[in-house]
Amino acid sequence: MKTCILDKGDTEQCDVLPWLLKSKKINEISIIKNTDMFIEKVLFEIPDVVFLRLSKKEKTGLQTASTILKENAKIKVIFLADEDDYALEAYEIGAYNYLLCPVQKRKIEKCFTGL
Repeated sequence: MKTCILDKGDTEQCDVLPWLLKSKKINEISIIKNTDMFIEKVLFEIPDVVFLRLSKKEKTGLQTASTILKENAKIKVIFLADEDDYALEAYEIGAYNYLLCPVQKRKIEKCFTGL
């Protein structure tokens, strides 16, 4: 399974990368720091799952997910957030899951059980 993470320097707070690196379901992980490059890569290479960080400061993760899902609704978008403030909006645009940081191992494993 191919995975792509938009990392503007704040996803390591969520502790998601160690779990992804240990997962036997993941065979490729791309980490992109620029939103435009991330969207371009995702729409060209079409990963199975993308991870987007949501913060109170900015809602660009929602906008990025919306752009991706309008082009390819098969891509699974998983949001990483500190609070559940944007959970409803995330699911309204088609999020596969919404995980609170720091991510618990059982929660991320549950995400990948259905894939």
